[in-house]
Amino acid sequence: MNEYRAAPRVEAAGRILDAALEELVSQGADSLAMHAVAERAGVSKGLIHYHFHDRNALLADIAPRLALRIAARAREALAASTTTTAIADLERWLKQELELGEWRGLLALAEWPAADVQHAAAAALASRREEVRRVLERLFALLEIRTRISLAPLTDLAVAVVNGLAAERSSGRDASPALDALVMAFYRLSD
Repeated sequence: MNEYRAAPRVEAAGRILDAALEELVSQGADSLAMHAVAERAGVSKGLIHYHFHDRNALLADIAPRLALRIAARAREALAASTTTTAIADLERWLKQELELGEWRGLLALAEWPAADVQHAAAAALASRREEVRRVLERLFALLEIRTRISLAPLTDLAVAVVNGLAAERSSGRDASPALDALVMAFYRLSD
């Protein structure tokens, strides 16, 4: 294969995935239309079908892309935090995630009727959970908190709270009280 032709194909596939991800976040999985993705990516619908057999294949390939984007932001969330800034940095990260809508998009993919999309979303959700665990581990180290229970259920609690907030985010409800309650729960469960 000619290496000069491969690069534009990969670039087009990436643009299509990025456009589809943006459509997923803004319109939802049910309303994701191939013509809208094509228009946003600046390609033809035929090129989308060349790279992705159908909408399910496209959605399945969006899930790991979402996981990578969320993981990158999670790694940055507390990277420069100090003991005095950790809680504010955590809340800022979670609010940003909710505003971006990518968690909500990933949750929608987990409910999609096609098994391949659900499988890809499940793997992405597991990856996201692991990143949340790392963020909490860093937070507790910064705050010198030792919890009375293991990190696994606390991670599950944090993921469940943010999943709930992400699922209802379209209501425009302020997430601050729920995030404050989550942080307070962590303090109550510490020694």
